[in-house]
Amino acid sequence: MTIKINLDPLDALRIFYEDETLGVWNGDFIKNEKQRRLRLPSILHDFLAKYGYLNVNHGNSQLWIPDKIDQTQAKVDGKLQDILIIGKLRGDRLAAILTSEVDQANPTLLLDELPEENGDDITLVFNKSTLDLRGFLILMFLESPTVYDTTEVYNQPNDVDELIQSYHNYQLSDLTKNSAPSKHYICYDDEAKEFLGLIILQDQTIVLKFKSCFAIRELENIFTKEFYENASNCNYQHALDILLRIINHLENVEGVAPELGEKYKLAGRCCWMLKQWNEAENWYKKAERVYKDMMAETLEEVSGFYETLGVFYFDKEDINKSQAAYQEVDRISEFMGGSNPYRKGQRILRQAMFMADAKRYQKAIDLYDQALAMFQQDPKDCKYDIARCQQLRGEARKALKAKTK
Repeated sequence: MTIKINLDPLDALRIFYEDETLGVWNGDFIKNEKQRRLRLPSILHDFLAKYGYLNVNHGNSQLWIPDKIDQTQAKVDGKLQDILIIGKLRGDRLAAILTSEVDQANPTLLLDELPEENGDDITLVFNKSTLDLRGFLILMFLESPTVYDTTEVYNQPNDVDELIQSYHNYQLSDLTKNSAPSKHYICYDDEAKEFLGLIILQDQTIVLKFKSCFAIRELENIFTKEFYENASNCNYQHALDILLRIINHLENVEGVAPELGEKYKLAGRCCWMLKQWNEAENWYKKAERVYKDMMAETLEEVSGFYETLGVFYFDKEDINKSQAAYQEVDRISEFMGGSNPYRKGQRILRQAMFMADAKRYQKAIDLYDQALAMFQQDPKDCKYDIARCQQLRGEARKALKAKTK
């Protein structure tokens, strides 16, 4: 096995996100530099510019975008100094660096402590941690939501040893022998296309095994940036590649027809712009099927509503409104292609059954006669329906006779 040991976090993220990026617009860096004289370490700038809006920066540990980075003073190891508050560690501790270290390749991370209070004056207090900015990025990566949701965890000594030995790599084995507390490493198996995250504690080694993976939210945002925000210079092949991933996900999820139809249509648009005419037509046909199914389902519900409304007005003895409601049912049915004898007969039959339930037996009988006449236009395919209609009409006649005695 060929395995890359102790990857730089930015290199690891490039592999994990397959060269996709979604970060802070360069104009935001320029604006903050001009207006606030904000300068950032190159490693922080590169991370925010490429990955600031991806899931790696949406976990419990985060790095702020330039607009949120706070330039202030704090007591650091007992001395008042200028700092940049750049994010948070595991949700409850602010993370900062010394302003004097922004030109360093890998500044030391400062973590906040309880502030000092002197009357109304409050002084922020930070202490130097054992983490540097590079180590913080590694920790963010290993604890990010996407990695957390897809990782396989090895935390039993025998399992860890067996896994490490299976790579036959002395450098990898040496990392696990590091006695320093809370060290984090990222390694990558080129052949298996798998990452190994090593968490080295004083009394335990934990190994995380995971592959590249995009959350659907990330794919949606990458597509939006390419297709909509970059509309005048859209790379339609790139947009299509992202869409195909989204479509593959949605096709395995129930109840997302409207969203899936929209994605099919967008895929058609991308193929159109790429002059891939047959592929574009196929995507548009897929979208059409989705939209037709959605329309049919909606119209069925509306038709059912007007049937109920027709019965209501009939029971209320408002014949004109009842007939108007049933005309809407007929109009919808014809629009849906439901004017054949079977469909029309079924529609009239349902109306007759409503009337029978409402004990309007004479009206039910009249409707049964109409339904029967419709079914008899196609006696071969409506043989069962004719018999059922005759039976229901007979029951209505008996009920009417009993009612008039």
